[in-house]
Amino acid sequence: MTKAGPTDTMGTYAETRCEYESSHSSLHPIDIPAVTGLTVDHVTRLILTIGRRNYRLAPSGVGCRFWVKTIIEDLEGAGYIHPNGKDAIMQAYKDLQYNYSRDKSPEFEAIVPGAFV
Repeated sequence: MTKAGPTDTMGTYAETRCEYESSHSSLHPIDIPAVTGLTVDHVTRLILTIGRRNYRLAPSGVGCRFWVKTIIEDLEGAGYIHPNGKDAIMQAYKDLQYNYSRDKSPEFEAIVPGAFV
């Protein structure tokens, strides 16, 4: 989920084929172990089936971190996260409470929810 432009009110969900395992542009990696056999198809079907594709950002124009937190909750609810991943999930929730910028210290920023539409 991304915000395509500064005045957009809807998040932009896109499925893109990547030839790498980990992002090269991530500002802060979050690693949560998956169950054996989980595929990208499982995750994309979950997102589409439970209506996570259409997301209206909060009035302030933020909300992508709430989308990510919700997807983590959905993955856990679907049984897609390895049972040993509970600590990683809790760490992810803590990490998502911060805004990350290149070459700067993380800054606390409360998660502001948008709405699934």
